[in-house]
This record gives sequence, structure tokens and C-alpha cells, in this order.
Amino acid sequence: MEPARKITREASVCARRKFGGYKPETPKIVRVAKVKEKKSLETITEAFGEYISTVRDIGCYEDTYLQQKIAFLLLKNRRFSVKDLDVFLHIYEQEMAEREGWTRDKVAAFISGMINASKARNFKLGGIVLDFKDSLGVGNTKNVEIQGDVGVAAFSKMKSGVVLINGNAGNGLGWCMRGGKITVRGDLKVPRAHYYSVNTARDMVGGEIHLEGDIISPRGPTTARYLFESVKHGRIYHKGELIVDK
Repeated sequence: MEPARKITREASVCARRKFGGYKPETPKIVRVAKVKEKKSLETITEAFGEYISTVRDIGCYEDTYLQQKIAFLLLKNRRFSVKDLDVFLHIYEQEMAEREGWTRDKVAAFISGMINASKARNFKLGGIVLDFKDSLGVGNTKNVEIQGDVGVAAFSKMKSGVVLINGNAGNGLGWCMRGGKITVRGDLKVPRAHYYSVNTARDMVGGEIHLEGDIISPRGPTTARYLFESVKHGRIYHKGELIVDK
């Protein structure tokens, strides 16, 4: 056994001398995630181009719910990540914002369709997304937490899900709402004190809206219960008090 051990030691020494000038190779991590993110972003951008063409061909420039539905149908069978949404919106701001007729509410409808088409159930939205706050969440079916204010007609025709808005809401919140729950931690801003000019929860047929802040109008404080006479079915709470129950 001794000669064999000697040969083994000599072989080991020779190997060290032969390869002594080389350093161990640093392990490299293949950035598969980056490749997937790039493909995901390309998918979203491609779908947005088709969305523009479809809305133009149909001529539904005012119907944000139908716009959301178009976006949903274009994205529901594609693989994408909502994490790429901010990157896509920055691209939109830089390259597509000057397209004639493409106002921010149409982009908000696309975002809404994208969220509904996602495999995820829960979302936290803030930052650049809230630059497109008018009509954001139209036709919503997911659980969404907003870090900031939403604009006019946000979460209109909402079907289901739970929405928490950590900020203020504009007029038209929950217009034609069908189900789910919306909570506004901040104030509700309406254009006038008269109920017929308030589209918040107008023609609401289901669900709940909880308003934890004040209801603010140009004419000063108003009695909340008189602002929602157009509600057909549903509940509205103001500062914990049930003011509409139909």
C-alpha cells in the first residue's frame, strides 16, 4: 500500500504544479429572471399596440369599461408580470404620450384590464401608476391597495374584490358598481353640493363603499345621505355610519 500512496502524492503534486497558475473560476449566475422580465415587458408593449388599434377600429373612445375589456382579452392568455407595469408606463410617458387622442384615462383602462387578466389576486399600486388615476380600476375584480389618491370615476363598474384607497377619491367613485368593497381612508371630493351632480356610486347595484374622511364640495360641507339617492342597491358608510342601505 505504501508505493500506491507515494504515487498518489506525487500525482497530486504534479497536478498542483501544472495548474498552479490558474485561479478557481468564480461561479456565474445565469440571469434567467432578467430574460423573463424582458419578454414580459415585450408582451405588455405588444398587447398595448394591439389595444390602441382595436379601440381605434371599434371607435370606443369614451367607454372605459369596454376599453378595459379589450385589454383583458388581449392579455388573459399571455404570460406577463405586473411588476413590469412601472417600466411599461415609463416607456409610455417617453414614447407614446403624444399619440393623438390617447388620454390618460384610456391608459388607466388598459392598466385595469391588465390587472384583471393577471394570475395574481392581490396588488399594491402607487408611484407612476397614479399618474393615470382617472378611471383606474374600471371593472375591477381583484384586491387592490392604493398608496395615494385616485381620480374621477375610479373603480367604476367594479365587479368584485376589496379595494383600499390610502388617500382621497374624486367624483364618480364606484359609478355603476356591481359588487365588492371600496374603502377610502381620505376625503371624497365632489363638484357640487347637489346630489344630481354627484356621480359617486351613481346607479350602484351591489357592494359596499366606506368613506372614512370628509365629503368635500365647492359649496362647503354637505349632508352625505342626500348625495347618493341614485343608488339602486348597495350600502354606503360615512365615518362608520350606515347612510345608504338599499
